[in-house]
Amino acid sequence: MDNTTQPLLQLRDVDKYFDNGETSKHVLKSINLSVKSGENVGIVGASGSGKSTLARLLCRIHQQERGDILFAGEPIDSIAAKHYFQQVQMVFQDPLASFPPRMKVEQYLLEPFKNFKRLQGKEPHQLAKALLEKVHLPEAILQRYPNQLSGGQLQRIVFARATGLNPSLLICDEATSALDATIQKQVLSLFDELQQQAGFASLFITHDLALAESFCDIIHVMEDGRIVETLTSGNIVSEAQHPCTQRMIESSCNLSAAVALAQYVQTDR
Repeated sequence: MDNTTQPLLQLRDVDKYFDNGETSKHVLKSINLSVKSGENVGIVGASGSGKSTLARLLCRIHQQERGDILFAGEPIDSIAAKHYFQQVQMVFQDPLASFPPRMKVEQYLLEPFKNFKRLQGKEPHQLAKALLEKVHLPEAILQRYPNQLSGGQLQRIVFARATGLNPSLLICDEATSALDATIQKQVLSLFDELQQQAGFASLFITHDLALAESFCDIIHVMEDGRIVETLTSGNIVSEAQHPCTQRMIESSCNLSAAVALAQYVQTDR
């Protein structure tokens, strides 16, 4: 296959079941989607729709029962972890969940470089400082612990760490949902800035249709383990046909603000 047209990430007819020994629950049903290099793809759905299970498959926490998950044309379970997780990084809703409470920021930022043996020829402190500068935080923060930082600062640091290895794909599972609207705008603007610099693609998983509208090129709507509709950013109101999408539009108080948010991100580039 021509690498210039090959999707960076591709899911083909993916099914996932959870079995408790007595019953089996079909949580992902014939999922088909792709992410191209540099593209922002949204997965939008309510709690229980299957979107976080999808993220866990891509993190290789779970494995599908049926179908194919390909990264750069290769099944993800055939790619060595040390190679896969340098190219695919994750950002989750709660930054504290992946930030050991007794670890200083500098150690946290440098940990992936140590794990993947990529510190050779680098001065660790200067590298950590440079990573913080990319997310517009001062050097003094390097010596702080996570409980000494605000939610916005923590999420900036998580993005600095996730993008530090120059991944090809960033998977964001409700990555900004715990932030207030003002900080959310700032973090999204920062994300856009980092993406402009590095060119990574993203799979942006959220319950917030307005947020996906402001940020993503393509939006897949999930309900009950299925992708029920695929929409293009800027056209979701005119393209929406499925009742699930229409309910999201009707219940969203912020959908009209999506255009303003998109303009905020665009003009801040």
